[in-house]
Order: sequence, then structure tokens, then C-alpha cells
Amino acid sequence: MHPIIESENTDLILSMIQNTQNITFLPYYLIQPYIKDGTLAKLPLDYTIPITRQLLYHKEKWVSPEMQAFIALLD
Repeated sequence: MHPIIESENTDLILSMIQNTQNITFLPYYLIQPYIKDGTLAKLPLDYTIPITRQLLYHKEKWVSPEMQAFIALLD
């Protein structure tokens, strides 16, 4: 998969796919109304998208027990 355009603006993405023959990945709750009215179609997909996550915190600042537990959960 090679993205052509990346944007955080979902209105722009929706407008682009409604006016072209492009495809996109969006959360179902965003496209559900468009699927119901027939404007968009959902394609079945058997593919896992790898997601990189990062957690940053200041190493010289106090870290609460809750933050420590969350950091431990991510390890």
C-alpha cells in the first residue's frame, strides 16, 4: 500500500472520495451515514495496518503511579 495523500481533515477526505474513484481508510462511525444513504460503499478488507505508537515524557519530571502503570502496560 502506498498512500498518495495523507490528511487529518476528514471533511476533505470525504469530499475527495465522493468526487473521485479513490479509496480511503476511515473509522466506520464517520462513514456510516454515507453508507446508509448510498453515497459511499464499504469494501471488505482482509489486511492488518501496522500502527506505530510513541509515548514521550520528561525523564526528569515526576511520574504518577497511574502513568507508571500505563508505561508498563505499553512495554
